[in-house]
Amino acid sequence: MAEYAARKLNMIGFKALSSNEPYAPFLKREAKENGNVVLLFSSSGETREMVELAQLLKSYDKTIISVTNSGDNLLANLSSINLCYYTEKQRLPYQFDLSSQVPVVALIEYLVAYCYHLQAAEN
Repeated sequence: MAEYAARKLNMIGFKALSSNEPYAPFLKREAKENGNVVLLFSSSGETREMVELAQLLKSYDKTIISVTNSGDNLLANLSSINLCYYTEKQRLPYQFDLSSQVPVVALIEYLVAYCYHLQAAEN
């Protein structure tokens, strides 16, 4: 989902990076730049690495938008904005997640459209 969001945002002229590695080296440099907004995707909102990343970004006073499957989780509470989609959780043994990501795609599409129209209005 992060790759999809980054690709769509780049297409409309925003600098967007994606990573499925929460400790990626670029985060230190990006976290220090002013004006960056960070989108964090986590179905549960309780993944230790994502919560730690949100805590780090919050210490840099970054705007954090999280996308989770509920509004009642650690990541949502650490975020500036939480977008939640409430779908049935479908988990198999060993934490394999079969939950639908269609609502996440819809939220990404909405955010990209919103950013595009906001950008067009400014120009």
